[in-house]
Amino acid sequence: MGNILIVEEDQDILDVLIQILQEAGHNPVSASKETKEWEFLALPFDLVIVDHARPVGPGEKLLLLEKLSEYQPGVPAMRLPKPFDLEEILTSIGDMVDQHSCNGY
Repeated sequence: MGNILIVEEDQDILDVLIQILQEAGHNPVSASKETKEWEFLALPFDLVIVDHARPVGPGEKLLLLEKLSEYQPGVPAMRLPKPFDLEEILTSIGDMVDQHSCNGY
């Protein structure tokens, strides 16, 4: 269905997200603090999920989203709420990916 970049520091949450997204037919790609998110900017994404509580330097999340929008204008981004309901988040993700696809991106 969609290529989804996940920026999440909590490995347990990341593992769950990857599993449910794969089961739903998506292609999740993870970025952690050990991985430079910038390496992923050339890949075509349908959605970016950013951890709400991710500890970053000033403006780092915004810089990631700005850089991504330069390479891929129109890619939606969502903040992962804490806590979250798996069914609700999967529905929201599916809706955002579908809307992005319908807009011709």
